[in-house]
Amino acid sequence: MLKITILLSIMILYAKAEFLDDDMDGVENSFDKCPNTPFMALVDKDGCTTKTLKITPKKSLDISISFYHAKIDDKYSQNSKSLNLIYNYNQYTFILNSSRYDINDIGSGQDDTTIGVFYTFENKIFTQIGGGVYLPTGDFQDNKTDYFLRVKFLYAKNSFDATLSYTKTFMKDIDTVDTNSYITSLGYNFTDQLYSSISYSSNDSIYANSGNIEYLSLYLEYYFTNNFYIATTYSSGESKDANDYSYSFDIGYSF
Repeated sequence: MLKITILLSIMILYAKAEFLDDDMDGVENSFDKCPNTPFMALVDKDGCTTKTLKITPKKSLDISISFYHAKIDDKYSQNSKSLNLIYNYNQYTFILNSSRYDINDIGSGQDDTTIGVFYTFENKIFTQIGGGVYLPTGDFQDNKTDYFLRVKFLYAKNSFDATLSYTKTFMKDIDTVDTNSYITSLGYNFTDQLYSSISYSSNDSIYANSGNIEYLSLYLEYYFTNNFYIATTYSSGESKDANDYSYSFDIGYSF
């Protein structure tokens, strides 16, 4: 039995040594009429290219314009307009947000500009991690660049989904403190065109002597075509330091 095992081993090693395929296309060198085909090429029995595999990256660009109104209290209200860009490339997501505000009896101006990049791990529970900066484009005294880190978890089954996200913001502006933000949501796809979710958020104030800012929000999104959509959000302030209420309207297009 030992002699047979040794003999078989020698035969296997000999066969491997005899089969040489330098360009790794599955055709032995002695029969390969095209010995230098690219690694990602499909070949025929002679080792010559018939078709090249093309790996197309998953990419998309989402552009939207948002109109936002908030009742701060009985005296003040705020209106804002913003431009939002979201670019997806495989597992990477890049975001850019720029907006202007107008608060009655106070004035108007430019908000800070948000730039961020995130990476998504695609498992049973999607996990997205990343961060970004708030560039000091706002019309504020001693405005500095602030930074944030974010982690988001998403679980989807059939038409339902659930998300949980946490954001840590490192404030560099004068008289401000670092903040923590939590958001949890439940969503449902009624049709391929209509999606809705309800969410609860809790955010630290950037000012040390202020309390938490909490909101309960309803979100609706409708796609008229595969690319063109509208969305709206209504938020109710659930804490003393939150706005009384706010609502937004978005018009977007996905490329």
